[in-house]
Amino acid sequence: MRPAKQQRQDALRRLSDARASEAAVARILSTLKKNPRLVDDLGTSSSSTLRNELVGMHADILEAHGVEVRLQLESGTHILKIATPQSVLSHFVKEAPAFKEIMRMKMRERPLPWRMVIYHDEITGGNVLRPDNRRKICAIYVSFLEFGQLLRNELCWMPVSIIKHDVSAACMGGLSGALLQVFKECFGGDRLEAGVMLQLDAPCIFTFTVTNLLADESALRSTWSVKGASGIKPCMLCKNVVQKGTLVGQLHNYLKEITSVGPFDGMSDSDWYELADHLTTQQARCTKGQLETLEKSAGLNWNPCGLMYDNEMRQKIPPTSSTFDSMHVYFNHGCASNETHLFLDAAETKCGLTYKVIHAYMVAAKWKAPSFQQSIDPARVFTEVGS
Repeated sequence: MRPAKQQRQDALRRLSDARASEAAVARILSTLKKNPRLVDDLGTSSSSTLRNELVGMHADILEAHGVEVRLQLESGTHILKIATPQSVLSHFVKEAPAFKEIMRMKMRERPLPWRMVIYHDEITGGNVLRPDNRRKICAIYVSFLEFGQLLRNELCWMPVSIIKHDVSAACMGGLSGALLQVFKECFGGDRLEAGVMLQLDAPCIFTFTVTNLLADESALRSTWSVKGASGIKPCMLCKNVVQKGTLVGQLHNYLKEITSVGPFDGMSDSDWYELADHLTTQQARCTKGQLETLEKSAGLNWNPCGLMYDNEMRQKIPPTSSTFDSMHVYFNHGCASNETHLFLDAAETKCGLTYKVIHAYMVAAKWKAPSFQQSIDPARVFTEVGS
């Protein structure tokens, strides 16, 4: 073993010896992330080297624990290599003492089965505006709700697979079809019920269920083959919400336009399955144009190769497990960022509170960032140069 790796493991073991609270474990993870010397002797290029080591670690996991999934493309097949959540979890517990300590601590607090979160998001390397950007990928990670606030730290998320965008686009069923094949390999048959053997305080059979499929709106729309904004029913959470303008000149006690304030009637798993089965039945009787109209009305595409239409996965990963990524809901073009910009615009135009005025006030008041983000100066957010 290389000396640097030996130093890393020794440091991790020293950190994980103590019986730590959740806050203490969070500090351990933060220390590991901020202090390169505890991880390796990385010199001045610590950030890039750490990132490269993470990429290398994920590649090593796929090489050591990867299994092959055969994706059916519209022309031919593609072999995708994935590491099942069970094998990755076993690897993390065996090779990462700090992660093992977190598991031990949480196992004492939270009974089995645990609740797994599956997260996937599309990442675009290089020029995001390039129409033939072949660097675009979908990354899949898993973690557990039992980690609590530690879910904020990327070190508590375990990599499962990376799917190239051009592969998922060419797959039968699109991204939904690709994810279906990945999930079948991970959770099909009795794999979910069987659990995984972990060596913690003592050998134990660790069991879990899938409770949350976490992604942004675009990813969830592709995952479940729903129409989203292109359908009369734009919201996958509600069955009585329709597009703005649909009810113009009409009074309706049940249907509500998306701009209304409710009351809303939530979609259940059985509601989605009933719609999917109805489309399956009707597609054999409809013309292409009639099917498109029916899909638009239902807010769901007919996709027999997709996740929504698989009877086995319906029992393990239901549509109501969908969880919208808070970063996009609130901050990245979400309601919090929109409200903040509207407020700042009104503050400047109506009250004369420019960025310069707000910046001077924050400097004078000596505003500080929360303790876990001491490197951030809040006053720098409000500068005319946007630094």
